[in-house]
Amino acid sequence: MTRNRHYIRSATFADAPAIARVHVDSWRSTYRGIVPDSVLDTLGYDARAEVWRREIEDTTSSKFVLVADTPNNQIAGFVSAGPERTGEYPDFTGEIYAIYVADDWHGYGVGRAMMSQAAQNLLKQGHKTMLIWALTENPACAFYRYLGGIPIARQTITAGHKTLEETAFGWENIAVLVGVSDNQER
Repeated sequence: MTRNRHYIRSATFADAPAIARVHVDSWRSTYRGIVPDSVLDTLGYDARAEVWRREIEDTTSSKFVLVADTPNNQIAGFVSAGPERTGEYPDFTGEIYAIYVADDWHGYGVGRAMMSQAAQNLLKQGHKTMLIWALTENPACAFYRYLGGIPIARQTITAGHKTLEETAFGWENIAVLVGVSDNQER
């Protein structure tokens, strides 16, 4: 299988279990040692799949979910995005709510392709700017900086018994993200 072959498309109801698997597995591998084990060990595929089914079925909002589909119809990653949720960042009107890539697909352009397509979708909705929140200790923060994200805010959250810091990365012109990959939505 060629790892650099993947296609970004809108998620379907049937994709929810695969999205859940990427989501839970990514949390467990990325956040082990950052987020308490008690939180990571309670994550379940079925519960997470139900959350993603609801997100995908929600056609009443401007939110969307995209998947990176492989030639053998496996989900290599997913991204969900839409309008900024809090209204507290008027200079950043779009938001990436979640983006995760399966561990065995890291380094093959999946994340760049999903960010590019998400930016295109947000531009079509009229957003010129966006932000994404990430745990400050998340290694993906380097990826957001590489793509031009600038730290714009910090906040603390609680996971289990631990207080964690999140950083918001912002893009003042998401058009720069369009074309960071040759992959197109099909």
